[in-house]
Amino acid sequence: SAAAPDPLATADCAGAIVASDRRVIRANARFAALTGFDPAVEPELRFDALFGGATDNADRERVEAAFAANGVLALEILCHPRTGAVFWNDMVIVPAAATGHSLVLLRDVTARRTAEAALGVRAAHDRLVLDRIQAGIVVHKASTDILYANAKATELLGVTHDTILGAVNTDPRWGFIGEDGHPLPIADYPVGRAVATRDVVRNLIIGITRVSDLKLVWLMCNAYPIIDHDGTVTEVVVSFTDITSLKETERKLHKSQERLRLVLQGSRDAPWDWDLVTNEIYYSPRWWEMLGYADGELVSDATTWMQLMHEGDRERIDRAATQLLQGTAVTYELEFRLMHKAGHAVHVLSRGFI
Repeated sequence: SAAAPDPLATADCAGAIVASDRRVIRANARFAALTGFDPAVEPELRFDALFGGATDNADRERVEAAFAANGVLALEILCHPRTGAVFWNDMVIVPAAATGHSLVLLRDVTARRTAEAALGVRAAHDRLVLDRIQAGIVVHKASTDILYANAKATELLGVTHDTILGAVNTDPRWGFIGEDGHPLPIADYPVGRAVATRDVVRNLIIGITRVSDLKLVWLMCNAYPIIDHDGTVTEVVVSFTDITSLKETERKLHKSQERLRLVLQGSRDAPWDWDLVTNEIYYSPRWWEMLGYADGELVSDATTWMQLMHEGDRERIDRAATQLLQGTAVTYELEFRLMHKAGHAVHVLSRGFI
Protein backbone atom coordinates (compact mmCIF):
# COMPACT_ATOMS: atom_id res chain seq x y z
CA SER A 1 0.00 0.00 0.00
CA ALA A 2 1.08 3.60 -0.51
CA ALA A 3 3.01 5.22 2.32
CA ALA A 4 1.21 7.86 4.39
CA PRO A 5 2.17 11.42 3.42
CA ASP A 6 4.77 13.11 5.59
CA PRO A 7 2.90 15.70 7.70
CA LEU A 8 5.95 17.95 7.83
CA ALA A 9 6.28 17.98 4.06
CA THR A 10 2.60 18.86 3.56
CA ALA A 11 2.38 21.46 6.35
CA ASP A 12 1.94 25.04 5.17
CA CYS A 13 3.75 26.36 8.27
CA ALA A 14 6.64 25.54 10.59
CA GLY A 15 6.38 22.01 11.96
CA ALA A 16 8.26 19.45 14.05
CA ILE A 17 7.94 15.93 15.40
CA VAL A 18 8.57 15.94 19.18
CA ALA A 19 9.02 12.98 21.54
CA SER A 20 7.27 12.65 24.89
CA ASP A 21 10.49 13.77 26.63
CA ARG A 22 10.32 16.97 24.49
CA ARG A 23 13.26 15.98 22.26
CA VAL A 24 12.82 17.30 18.70
CA ILE A 25 13.06 14.27 16.41
CA ARG A 26 12.94 16.18 13.14
CA ALA A 27 11.54 19.41 11.69
CA ASN A 28 10.84 21.05 8.35
CA ALA A 29 12.78 23.95 6.86
CA ARG A 30 10.13 26.45 7.97
CA PHE A 31 10.72 25.43 11.59
CA ALA A 32 14.42 26.18 11.25
CA ALA A 33 13.70 29.50 9.52
CA LEU A 34 11.20 30.60 12.18
CA THR A 35 13.07 29.47 15.30
CA GLY A 36 16.72 29.35 14.30
CA PHE A 37 16.92 25.78 15.66
CA ASP A 38 17.54 22.73 13.43
CA PRO A 39 17.48 19.19 14.83
CA ALA A 40 19.34 17.99 11.73
CA VAL A 41 22.48 19.70 13.07
CA GLU A 42 21.52 19.53 16.77
CA PRO A 43 20.52 15.91 17.47
CA GLU A 44 19.93 16.59 21.18
CA LEU A 45 17.68 19.63 20.57
CA ARG A 46 14.79 19.85 23.02
CA PHE A 47 11.60 21.81 22.42
CA ASP A 48 12.23 23.62 25.71
CA ALA A 49 14.85 25.66 23.84
CA LEU A 50 12.00 27.80 22.52
CA PHE A 51 10.99 28.83 26.02
CA GLY A 52 12.57 31.66 27.99
CA GLY A 53 11.95 34.45 30.43
CA ALA A 54 9.01 35.88 28.47
CA THR A 55 7.20 32.53 28.32
CA ASP A 56 4.31 32.17 30.74
CA ASN A 57 5.03 29.29 33.13
CA ALA A 58 1.44 28.03 33.02
CA ASP A 59 1.54 27.90 29.21
CA ARG A 60 4.88 26.09 29.34
CA GLU A 61 3.47 23.47 31.71
CA ARG A 62 0.47 22.90 29.42
CA VAL A 63 2.81 22.26 26.47
CA GLU A 64 4.97 19.85 28.47
CA ALA A 65 1.86 17.98 29.66
CA ALA A 66 0.59 17.63 26.07
CA PHE A 67 3.91 16.09 24.99
CA ALA A 68 3.97 13.70 27.97
CA ALA A 69 0.41 12.52 27.40
CA ASN A 70 0.66 12.54 23.59
CA GLY A 71 -2.42 14.77 23.73
CA VAL A 72 -3.98 17.65 21.83
CA LEU A 73 -3.37 21.33 22.61
CA ALA A 74 -3.84 24.67 20.86
CA LEU A 75 -2.67 27.95 22.35
CA GLU A 76 -0.78 31.17 21.68
CA ILE A 77 2.49 31.31 23.59
CA LEU A 78 5.50 33.62 23.68
CA CYS A 79 8.59 31.88 22.28
CA HIS A 80 12.29 32.74 22.10
CA PRO A 81 14.01 32.08 18.76
CA ARG A 82 17.76 31.50 18.71
CA THR A 83 18.25 34.99 17.34
CA GLY A 84 15.96 37.97 17.03
CA ALA A 85 12.97 39.18 18.98
CA VAL A 86 10.57 37.10 21.05
CA PHE A 87 7.55 36.13 18.94
CA TRP A 88 3.96 35.09 19.58
CA ASN A 89 3.50 31.50 18.44
CA ASP A 90 0.09 30.09 17.49
CA MET A 91 0.92 26.51 18.44
CA VAL A 92 -1.06 23.33 17.72
CA ILE A 93 0.01 19.97 19.16
CA VAL A 94 -1.57 16.70 17.96
CA PRO A 95 -0.47 13.05 18.12
CA ALA A 96 1.70 11.92 15.23
CA ALA A 97 0.07 8.80 13.79
CA ALA A 98 1.06 5.55 15.59
CA THR A 99 4.49 6.82 16.69
CA GLY A 100 3.93 7.93 20.27
CA HIS A 101 5.37 11.29 19.25
CA SER A 102 3.60 14.62 18.76
CA LEU A 103 3.24 16.76 15.64
CA VAL A 104 3.71 20.45 16.48
CA LEU A 105 2.63 23.20 14.07
CA LEU A 106 3.81 26.77 14.67
CA ARG A 107 2.65 30.06 13.17
CA ASP A 108 4.10 33.48 13.96
CA VAL A 109 1.13 35.71 14.90
CA THR A 110 3.21 38.54 16.34
CA ALA A 111 1.91 41.00 13.73
CA ARG A 112 -1.66 40.37 14.79
CA ARG A 113 -0.90 40.61 18.50
CA THR A 114 1.11 43.78 17.94
CA ALA A 115 -1.73 45.34 15.96
CA GLU A 116 -4.18 44.48 18.70
CA ALA A 117 -1.92 45.97 21.34
CA ALA A 118 -1.38 49.11 19.25
CA LEU A 119 -5.11 49.74 19.26
CA GLY A 120 -4.89 50.10 23.06
CA VAL A 121 -7.84 50.12 25.43
CA ARG A 122 -10.21 51.12 22.63
CA ALA A 123 -9.43 47.97 20.64
CA ALA A 124 -12.64 46.07 21.34
CA HIS A 125 -14.86 49.08 20.67
CA ASP A 126 -12.92 50.16 17.58
CA ARG A 127 -12.97 46.68 16.09
CA LEU A 128 -16.70 46.40 16.72
CA VAL A 129 -17.23 49.67 14.83
CA LEU A 130 -14.82 48.90 11.99
CA ASP A 131 -16.19 45.40 11.47
CA ARG A 132 -19.66 46.88 10.87
CA ILE A 133 -18.45 49.25 8.16
CA GLN A 134 -19.41 47.94 4.71
CA ALA A 135 -16.02 48.85 3.27
CA GLY A 136 -12.71 47.06 3.55
CA ILE A 137 -10.17 48.83 5.77
CA VAL A 138 -6.53 47.75 5.91
CA VAL A 139 -3.76 49.47 7.87
CA HIS A 140 -0.22 49.06 6.49
CA LYS A 141 3.17 49.93 7.84
CA ALA A 142 5.20 52.18 5.55
CA SER A 143 7.07 48.98 4.61
CA THR A 144 3.62 47.74 3.36
CA ASP A 145 3.29 45.02 6.08
CA ILE A 146 -0.37 44.71 7.07
CA LEU A 147 -1.06 45.63 10.70
CA TYR A 148 -4.84 45.46 10.72
CA ALA A 149 -7.73 44.41 8.48
CA ASN A 150 -11.42 44.63 9.30
CA ALA A 151 -13.98 41.90 8.62
CA LYS A 152 -15.12 43.36 5.28
CA ALA A 153 -11.53 43.50 4.01
CA THR A 154 -10.93 39.82 4.70
CA GLU A 155 -14.28 38.97 3.09
CA LEU A 156 -13.57 40.93 -0.10
CA LEU A 157 -10.02 39.60 -0.42
CA GLY A 158 -11.06 36.05 0.48
CA VAL A 159 -8.49 35.52 3.24
CA THR A 160 -8.63 34.88 6.98
CA HIS A 161 -7.69 37.52 9.53
CA ASP A 162 -4.57 35.69 10.70
CA THR A 163 -3.22 35.02 7.22
CA ILE A 164 -3.54 38.61 6.04
CA LEU A 165 -1.65 40.15 8.97
CA GLY A 166 2.01 40.68 8.20
CA ALA A 167 1.44 40.22 4.45
CA VAL A 168 3.23 42.71 2.20
CA ASN A 169 2.68 44.34 -1.18
CA THR A 170 4.61 41.64 -3.04
CA ASP A 171 2.47 38.80 -1.65
CA PRO A 172 1.53 36.69 -4.72
CA ARG A 173 -2.04 36.29 -3.43
CA TRP A 174 -2.92 39.83 -4.48
CA GLY A 175 -2.07 39.93 -8.20
CA PHE A 176 -4.04 43.14 -8.76
CA ILE A 177 -5.11 44.06 -12.29
CA GLY A 178 -5.91 47.47 -13.75
CA GLU A 179 -9.10 48.55 -15.49
CA ASP A 180 -7.51 47.55 -18.80
CA GLY A 181 -7.32 43.94 -17.60
CA HIS A 182 -3.51 43.89 -17.46
CA PRO A 183 -1.50 43.13 -14.29
CA LEU A 184 -1.02 46.24 -12.17
CA PRO A 185 2.66 47.03 -11.49
CA ILE A 186 3.47 46.73 -7.79
CA ALA A 187 4.59 50.38 -7.81
CA ASP A 188 1.01 51.32 -8.73
CA TYR A 189 -0.61 49.45 -5.83
CA PRO A 190 -2.50 51.97 -3.67
CA VAL A 191 -0.31 51.58 -0.57
CA GLY A 192 2.90 51.88 -2.59
CA ARG A 193 1.69 55.01 -4.36
CA ALA A 194 0.64 56.61 -1.08
CA VAL A 195 4.08 55.93 0.44
CA ALA A 196 5.96 57.11 -2.66
CA THR A 197 3.97 60.31 -3.18
CA ARG A 198 3.08 61.00 0.49
CA ASP A 199 -0.31 61.98 -0.89
CA VAL A 200 -3.82 60.57 -0.89
CA VAL A 201 -4.65 58.07 -3.64
CA ARG A 202 -8.29 58.48 -4.65
CA ASN A 203 -10.77 56.32 -6.54
CA LEU A 204 -8.27 53.81 -7.92
CA ILE A 205 -10.13 50.93 -9.56
CA ILE A 206 -8.40 47.56 -9.33
CA GLY A 207 -9.40 43.96 -9.84
CA ILE A 208 -8.34 40.99 -7.72
CA THR A 209 -8.93 37.28 -8.04
CA ARG A 210 -10.38 36.54 -4.60
CA VAL A 211 -8.32 33.89 -2.83
CA SER A 212 -11.25 31.92 -1.37
CA ASP A 213 -13.27 31.28 -4.54
CA LEU A 214 -11.04 32.57 -7.41
CA LYS A 215 -13.78 35.02 -8.40
CA LEU A 216 -12.75 38.31 -10.02
CA VAL A 217 -13.74 41.17 -7.71
CA TRP A 218 -13.51 44.86 -8.65
CA LEU A 219 -12.66 47.36 -5.93
CA MET A 220 -12.68 51.15 -5.68
CA CYS A 221 -9.66 52.01 -3.50
CA ASN A 222 -8.49 55.04 -1.57
CA ALA A 223 -5.21 55.23 0.36
CA TYR A 224 -4.39 57.75 3.08
CA PRO A 225 -0.78 58.14 4.29
CA ILE A 226 -0.21 58.87 7.99
CA ILE A 227 2.72 61.30 8.20
CA ASP A 228 4.64 62.10 11.38
CA HIS A 229 6.07 65.46 12.43
CA ASP A 230 9.27 64.75 10.46
CA GLY A 231 7.31 64.31 7.25
CA THR A 232 7.88 60.55 7.22
CA VAL A 233 5.09 58.17 6.24
CA THR A 234 4.56 55.82 9.18
CA GLU A 235 1.37 54.04 8.13
CA VAL A 236 -1.09 53.93 5.26
CA VAL A 237 -4.82 53.36 5.71
CA VAL A 238 -6.42 51.80 2.64
CA SER A 239 -10.18 51.64 2.24
CA PHE A 240 -11.99 49.86 -0.59
CA THR A 241 -15.54 49.06 -1.65
CA ASP A 242 -16.91 46.34 -3.90
CA ILE A 243 -17.95 47.71 -7.31
CA THR A 244 -18.13 44.33 -9.06
CA SER A 245 -21.84 44.69 -9.85
CA LEU A 246 -21.25 48.19 -11.22
CA LYS A 247 -18.42 46.93 -13.44
CA GLU A 248 -20.62 44.07 -14.66
CA THR A 249 -23.42 46.52 -15.52
CA GLU A 250 -20.87 48.70 -17.28
CA ARG A 251 -19.60 45.68 -19.24
CA LYS A 252 -23.12 44.69 -20.30
CA LEU A 253 -23.93 48.28 -21.31
CA HIS A 254 -20.76 48.47 -23.39
CA LYS A 255 -21.62 45.17 -25.04
CA SER A 256 -25.15 46.40 -25.77
CA GLN A 257 -23.80 49.66 -27.22
CA GLU A 258 -21.37 47.73 -29.37
CA ARG A 259 -24.19 45.55 -30.71
CA LEU A 260 -26.22 48.68 -31.51
CA ARG A 261 -23.23 50.25 -33.22
CA LEU A 262 -22.78 47.20 -35.42
CA VAL A 263 -26.49 47.13 -36.28
CA LEU A 264 -26.50 50.82 -37.21
CA GLN A 265 -23.24 50.47 -39.09
CA GLY A 266 -24.86 47.82 -41.26
CA SER A 267 -27.94 49.91 -41.97
CA ARG A 268 -28.54 53.16 -43.88
CA ASP A 269 -30.43 54.80 -41.01
CA ALA A 270 -29.14 58.07 -39.59
CA PRO A 271 -29.79 57.98 -35.81
CA TRP A 272 -30.02 61.07 -33.66
CA ASP A 273 -30.95 61.67 -30.04
CA TRP A 274 -32.39 64.69 -28.23
CA ASP A 275 -32.14 64.92 -24.42
CA LEU A 276 -35.22 66.94 -23.53
CA VAL A 277 -33.97 67.53 -19.97
CA THR A 278 -30.55 69.02 -20.80
CA ASN A 279 -31.50 70.10 -24.36
CA GLU A 280 -28.38 68.33 -25.63
CA ILE A 281 -28.63 66.68 -29.02
CA TYR A 282 -26.57 64.05 -30.78
CA TYR A 283 -26.38 63.72 -34.58
CA SER A 284 -24.68 60.55 -35.78
CA PRO A 285 -21.91 60.63 -38.42
CA ARG A 286 -24.39 59.01 -40.84
CA TRP A 287 -26.86 61.89 -40.22
CA TRP A 288 -24.25 64.45 -41.25
CA GLU A 289 -23.15 62.32 -44.20
CA MET A 290 -26.74 62.16 -45.44
CA LEU A 291 -26.70 65.97 -45.73
CA GLY A 292 -23.19 66.24 -47.19
CA TYR A 293 -21.46 67.54 -44.07
CA ALA A 294 -18.54 66.18 -42.09
CA ASP A 295 -19.17 65.38 -38.45
CA GLY A 296 -18.48 68.59 -36.52
CA GLU A 297 -18.57 70.86 -39.56
CA LEU A 298 -21.67 72.65 -38.24
CA VAL A 299 -22.73 73.49 -34.71
CA SER A 300 -24.49 70.53 -33.10
CA ASP A 301 -27.32 71.84 -30.98
CA ALA A 302 -31.10 71.50 -30.70
CA THR A 303 -31.73 74.19 -33.34
CA THR A 304 -29.52 72.72 -36.08
CA TRP A 305 -32.06 70.32 -37.54
CA MET A 306 -34.74 73.01 -37.72
CA GLN A 307 -32.33 75.47 -39.37
CA LEU A 308 -31.63 72.83 -42.04
CA MET A 309 -35.37 72.23 -42.54
CA HIS A 310 -36.84 73.05 -45.95
CA GLU A 311 -38.82 76.29 -45.68
CA GLY A 312 -41.92 74.57 -47.00
CA ASP A 313 -41.89 72.06 -44.12
CA ARG A 314 -40.61 74.18 -41.23
CA GLU A 315 -43.93 75.52 -39.90
CA ARG A 316 -45.66 72.14 -40.14
CA ILE A 317 -42.86 70.25 -38.42
CA ASP A 318 -42.42 72.92 -35.74
CA ARG A 319 -46.14 72.62 -34.94
CA ALA A 320 -45.99 68.81 -34.95
CA ALA A 321 -42.91 68.81 -32.66
CA THR A 322 -44.65 71.11 -30.18
CA GLN A 323 -47.72 68.85 -30.09
CA LEU A 324 -45.55 65.78 -29.54
CA LEU A 325 -43.67 67.38 -26.66
CA GLN A 326 -46.85 68.56 -25.00
CA GLY A 327 -48.82 65.39 -25.63
CA THR A 328 -48.72 61.83 -24.36
CA ALA A 329 -47.51 59.99 -27.46
CA VAL A 330 -44.53 57.69 -26.96
CA THR A 331 -43.66 57.22 -30.65
CA TYR A 332 -43.76 59.41 -33.75
CA GLU A 333 -43.35 59.22 -37.52
CA LEU A 334 -42.82 62.37 -39.62
CA GLU A 335 -41.83 63.07 -43.21
CA PHE A 336 -40.00 66.28 -44.11
CA ARG A 337 -37.17 67.66 -46.18
CA LEU A 338 -33.70 68.74 -44.98
CA MET A 339 -31.38 70.85 -47.09
CA HIS A 340 -28.22 69.21 -48.38
CA LYS A 341 -24.93 71.11 -48.34
CA ALA A 342 -24.99 71.06 -52.15
CA GLY A 343 -28.32 72.94 -52.13
CA HIS A 344 -30.86 70.23 -52.94
CA ALA A 345 -33.55 68.84 -50.62
CA VAL A 346 -33.20 65.43 -49.01
CA HIS A 347 -36.48 63.66 -48.28
CA VAL A 348 -36.40 62.23 -44.76
CA LEU A 349 -38.65 59.80 -42.89
CA SER A 350 -38.03 60.32 -39.16
CA ARG A 351 -39.32 57.73 -36.69
CA GLY A 352 -38.51 57.33 -33.03
CA PHE A 353 -39.49 57.11 -29.36
CA ILE A 354 -40.25 59.97 -27.00
